[in-house]
Amino acid sequence: MRNLLERLTRLRPLYSQKDWLALGSSISLDEAMAGVHHEICHFKIMAMAHQDELRLSQDFIDLLDARKVHLEHRTTYLRLKTDTLMDMGRFQDAIVPLQQLIDLYPDNPHLYHRLCICAEKLGQTERLRHAEAQFNFCAGKDLHRHFRFPDAANYLRKAYDTAPSDNTAWLLAQSLMFINEIEESQSLTAQIDEHCPFYQDILELRLELAIKRRQPEVLDAIAIELLTIESEHCGALHALALSKEWQHDLLGAIELYHRVLQHYPYDIVATLKAIHIAHHLVDAEYNNLSPFSFLK
Repeated sequence: MRNLLERLTRLRPLYSQKDWLALGSSISLDEAMAGVHHEICHFKIMAMAHQDELRLSQDFIDLLDARKVHLEHRTTYLRLKTDTLMDMGRFQDAIVPLQQLIDLYPDNPHLYHRLCICAEKLGQTERLRHAEAQFNFCAGKDLHRHFRFPDAANYLRKAYDTAPSDNTAWLLAQSLMFINEIEESQSLTAQIDEHCPFYQDILELRLELAIKRRQPEVLDAIAIELLTIESEHCGALHALALSKEWQHDLLGAIELYHRVLQHYPYDIVATLKAIHIAHHLVDAEYNNLSPFSFLK
């Protein structure tokens, strides 16, 4: 044990300083394969990984396989194995660790890009088509998450054209809405199956699109459908009230804002809208209606 501690004391500074040549020469391949100590084995792997003449070898692949039991470094070893096999031109073998990485990180576009390369090199058309669709979807999803909606729409449109799905259509429709491509966004949401698990989210997006296009009849229909799912849906009630305003039915609008405030008493928009409409009604000689009666 004392000898092991002394050895680790000598090796750790080499690892910290990234002196890969000295670190690698201090640890034999045989003892690393035998698992002399998990930290020493890791040092040997990283030393070999930074020397191409050692990395691009079957010995390195065998060492990674032997030490894959070290779960704390599992992702690193899978990545190293994938990259090494691809650099060696062994694309079929590379797919196995690459797929394991995808199972761990299913939303990582870089991994699907690597899978595209392997599938293309192997002439595997179906796998390439699937990998390209997943790459475009994951890239678009990541860009959407970072509010880069024009770029997100570009990737998501490619994903949808290759492999249409409700999930892709939903994200694409959102991105298109944010870049003011309202008509295409509305068309996409209309194609999404009402049995999809996020159908309420789809309806809420359709609600926003109908507001942007100022379509009171469409707005009413969507809002009513939302209210059948959630009886006091705040957005749906607001939408119905707005539709009433568009149709100059101010009494109907104030009644709906009153309903909103019954369930959401701190809703600032509903409060201001109701006060504003009440003033309009008073100005129009509805003198029997107090501007604040809806709050009672």
